[in-house]
Parts: sequence; C-alpha cells; structure tokens
Amino acid sequence: MNPIAPFITEHSDYPTAEAWLKKNVYDTDIPPVTLLINDEPHDTLTWEKHCGAKSEIVDYPEEAPFTRIVQPITYVCAEQGLRIELTVTTYPGYPVIEYDALLYNDADGNSQRLSNLQAIDTNVENNPDYHVIHGCHGSMNSYIEYCPITCIDLSWPTPGKAEYVSWTGRPTDIYLPCFNIENTLTETGTVALFNWQGTWKATFTLNRNGLRLCAGQQNTDFVLQKGESVRYPGIVLLFYRGDYLHGQNVYRRWLYQCNQFRYQGKHMEHGLTWLCNDYDTEQNDHELLQSYRDSGLLDLMDVYKIDAGEEGYQWYPTNGNGWDHVGSWTLNTKNYPNGLAPISQAARDAGMQFSLWFEPERVRKGTMIANELSGYVIGLAPDGSACFGEDLPEGKNCLLNYAEPEVVSYIVDLLDSRIREYGIDLYRQDFNEHPWPYWKAYDLYKAEKLGIPRIGITENHYCTGYLSVLSQIQKRNPGMYYDACASGGARYDLETMRYACMITRSDYWRRAESLQCQTLSGSMWFLCYGAPVYVFQATPYTVRSSISTFNGVGALDPAQKPLLREAIIESKKLSAYTLYDFYPLTGYPGKGKATVAIQYHNPEQEDGIFISYFRKDDELTLFPRGLTPDAKYRIWDWDDREHTEAVMTGRDIMQGIRLKSTKETAVVYEYRLVTQ
Repeated sequence: MNPIAPFITEHSDYPTAEAWLKKNVYDTDIPPVTLLINDEPHDTLTWEKHCGAKSEIVDYPEEAPFTRIVQPITYVCAEQGLRIELTVTTYPGYPVIEYDALLYNDADGNSQRLSNLQAIDTNVENNPDYHVIHGCHGSMNSYIEYCPITCIDLSWPTPGKAEYVSWTGRPTDIYLPCFNIENTLTETGTVALFNWQGTWKATFTLNRNGLRLCAGQQNTDFVLQKGESVRYPGIVLLFYRGDYLHGQNVYRRWLYQCNQFRYQGKHMEHGLTWLCNDYDTEQNDHELLQSYRDSGLLDLMDVYKIDAGEEGYQWYPTNGNGWDHVGSWTLNTKNYPNGLAPISQAARDAGMQFSLWFEPERVRKGTMIANELSGYVIGLAPDGSACFGEDLPEGKNCLLNYAEPEVVSYIVDLLDSRIREYGIDLYRQDFNEHPWPYWKAYDLYKAEKLGIPRIGITENHYCTGYLSVLSQIQKRNPGMYYDACASGGARYDLETMRYACMITRSDYWRRAESLQCQTLSGSMWFLCYGAPVYVFQATPYTVRSSISTFNGVGALDPAQKPLLREAIIESKKLSAYTLYDFYPLTGYPGKGKATVAIQYHNPEQEDGIFISYFRKDDELTLFPRGLTPDAKYRIWDWDDREHTEAVMTGRDIMQGIRLKSTKETAVVYEYRLVTQ
C-alpha cells in the first residue's frame, strides 16, 4: 500500500482522473496521441487496439517504497504500416495519469508524410466557465527568472485562446512545460506537464464543451524510413480539488515522492552544502580545502565541486581559448600534473563527495571530439546551413549530434571512463547553447540527401539520445547522482528530474532580490534545487534570500569567517522546510521594492515557517495558510524569540500577522503545534 497523506486525499479529484482515462484511452480505439498522414487526421484511419497486461514497478524500494502501475497499449494501422506503442502509468493514491508513446514505421519502405504530431489534443476541463491558466517563465539568465504567467478569465462564450512556445531546444528556458488550469467556479483544476527535452508548443482553446489542450513537439513534418521510430513528448495530468495552490502542493508531493531521483532509487539528502572553487588548480584546490579545515568549517561541507572555472583555471585543456573552448575532455596537466584523483580523494578524506563539471554536447573545432567524431559534429555556416569537419567555423559553438547511436556509445564510454578515473561521485552536466538551429540545419541536410522531408527528426532522435546517455551512465554507476545544468535551469524537464537535482537553478544569482523572486515562483514547480550562500555578505537578509534544498559556498573571505558558520548552519536548517507544502503569500515584485513573503507548511506535522523579505522600510499583513483553525500553535520570530514567542490558534494566525520593518531584512517566523 502506497503511503498517501490525508492532504493528498482531501485535494485529489480521483473520479475526474478515472473518467478522463476511461474516455480518452480505454473506451476508444483511437490513440490519445495524434498526427496527420498526408494531411489527413489519424482518427479517419482504422486502428486495431491491444491492451497489454498491467505490471507493478516499485520505486525507492529500500527508502520509501512507492508502487506505480504500468500498462502497454498497442495501436496498429495496417493500411499505413504504422504502429503506436503507448505506455500508461498511474500512481495509486495520486490523481495522476501519465502516458508516453512511440510511433513506428512497420511498412516495407518509407512511410507516408507524417506531420503535426501532438501528444495531447483533447479537453482537459469539461466545464467551459471561469478558467485561469497559471504558468511560469523559465531560466533565461535574467532578473525575471521563473516569472509567473497567468492567463485570466478564459470563460465561455468569450472566445479564448492562449499559446506558449519554447523554441530554442532547451525545454525550460523560455517557459516551463508545466501549467495549472484552475476552474475558479467549481474549485477544481488540472496540472498538465509535458515531459520533453527539446522544443514544444502548447495551445489552450476554449470551446462550448470546456478547455482543450493541444501540445507536442513544436515542428514535425517528415517521412519515416523503414523500421524507424519517433517519440512523442510524455504527458502528465493531475486532477485536483480546491484552489490552484492546493493543486500545486499535490503536484509537489507527487514530484518528490514518485519522481525525484527515481533512477537512483533513493532521494538525495537535503541540506547538502557544495564547496566550489572557480580558480581550480591542484594547488588552489588543496589550499581551499585547507582554509576551510583551518577555519573549522570543513565539517559543514558535503560536496567538493570543480566547475568550468575562471579564465586559465580549467581542469580540461582549452589551449588558451577560455572556459568555453570545450570538446577535449582530457586532463589539463598544467593545472593538474598529478591528475584529479588526489583532489577527489582529499574530498572523500574530508567526508565529502567529489563533483566535476562537463559539457559534452557543445564542441569547438580542433578539439578532441571534433577530431575523433568528424562528421558527427554539426556546425552552422554563415547562411545557417549545416557544415562538418574542416568546414566547422573557427571559435564558434558546434553541436555533437546525440541523434546518432555511434555518438551515444562514444560519449557513454568517454564519460564512464572519466567518472572512474577521476573518482567522481556526482556528475555535473552543463549545456550552454540553443540546439534548435543545429537540429533544423541537419534536418534540411538529411532531407536533401534522402529526398524526403525530415523536419523534427533530428531533435526527436537527439532527445532520445540524451536520455540514453543518462540512462547508460546510471546503469554503469548505480546510485550516482546527477547535477543538471544548462546556463542555469534551462534543461530541467521531468525526465531529467528523475536523474538529477539542479544545483544551479539560475545563472542569475548575484542579487538577493532576484533569488527571492526565483523562490516565490519557481518553487511552485521545483523542489530539489540549489542557490549560493557565498556571493553576498553573510547577513540574515542575504542568507535567507538563498533558501534552497542545497547550498553553495566558495572562497573564504577572512572578514566573513565568524559569520559563515552561522550562515551555513542556518542555510541547512532552512533547507529542510523546502520539501514542505509551499504557499506564496505576496505577489511577484520583480525589481520593485515591495516586500516578498513565502510560507512552507507541513499539515501532517502541523509546523512550518513564513519568511518576509523586506526590501525597504515597509509593513504588511500576512495571511498564512493550511493551519487547523481550532488548534493551538507556538509561534516566534527566529531573531527575537524571547520577546515574540506566543501561543495562538490557527484561526488567529490565518486571519493575519502584522509585520513591520524599518530596514532591509528577512524576518522568519516559525510555528509548531502545541501538543499539551
């Protein structure tokens, strides 16, 4: 029996989830995924459907076992030689439907022209009145990282349509592929996620029967060769009761309990602190470790991370071209004459894991990968067409083509050998390029060679190759954790979450106010992410602005030593609350001076915190959520417990807590249930 908390049961709309699955999957022979065949809809064809046996898969077997139910369903269109393999996953106890699909060409030759593949194209809400769509911008390396977006009042008979497109090839950079469709009249809703690693497009259209969602890979128009297959983006639908924040918190619990680090079989401990050095040489790394040891702080460190490094301080050779001259994943013997094993061993001797930065997909001309995989590295000519080998542009980014199985095999062997040789405990992968122009150029190149349309094929196979690399490395290194990075959080889709955390949720981390905004909106969709502690002066305002599941610190400033221990201890304490239910208590201010307030609440333990970030002198009334009205709680200010501690009912707390500050600061109130 899966452990399901009362909160989940109370706010789950199980009947609607079951009815949607019955109507759209079990009671029809037409696949829930769609396509056009020579511009004709797929539902005009005859499909033979076969439902396979359901099986149970137990995730996190030794930590907190959770059983999901998986069922394969096959749809065959004999007249076109097409086959769709659908995998439906349900999660007993959660109102969640998930499905993935593969489209195969089983014909003796090429398929007909296939286009407009959509992973979903049906109503997700059957009531046409009063819809609000809640979404979120992605990680764009700007002040407004994870800025919320809201499409208000899609209600019949007013025509309504909302469209979102992420076109760069990194799935979480422009928008997150995650939406909450709230019906404010019925106090129900649907959380919809697209599990995809490339470009996507989602359109919400109001009709007299409800709200229709159409979503899929952005551009698909191709002919499949004999035996070839493509993937559809995965779809997740979660049906809830209550307001949209109740739905978000059911989603957050499902994300953590059933998905995060699924392939490791256990969750990464929260509150881990990364020690990071951007000036990496063997001597500098040993000196940084020693400085933390001398200051008595080393016992608070959990991971030692070598990243891309500042100019001239890379662990990999760049031939004097800077950190972004990537593609030679061998050792920079000038900086590390004895290899990296002594550093990784020194980290383990200090009780830490060792993390190392890679970026295997982005390649420069003249590097090891460009030379050894000539023909598999895609460059862009001045006219935007694909070029290869000696024609690759000098000093420009190129893309290693993960769409090719030979490339996947090469990279898996290369990374696995480095993991073992260097003693890597946590693999950090970055991706600082938009791949879509390369995918488009390669599609046109292949279309000309083959004489058939191929739009979308390279991206589709590339995304499959990317996941295959993660999967094969995981199988060769069981239990190893991943750190997903792509100029911050630009590639943190659901499937990546099942392997990885996101230590750098954003590359825009130098302003406390931006970090506050990232937490206010991004925490609706992410749980396991990191933020820096070392960037700012260690004050309560800056430390609390960096609240996150994991923390990063860097080179010691002698003036900060007395404050840093206290800051790290508080950061670790705060991190525990980030796995609680989350409520934004104010709006999103961006660069404005308005106070930001958030709450983390655990209704099972009846405790939590709320934090107010005063950017200037201000006063406001907060209205915390989720407390039991007649229960009594002990509540206090972290910075002045002696004078602020009080016992209040949940009703009194939720009716408003008045706060005031005359300066820039962060005020934390904690509350706990009074049991006696």
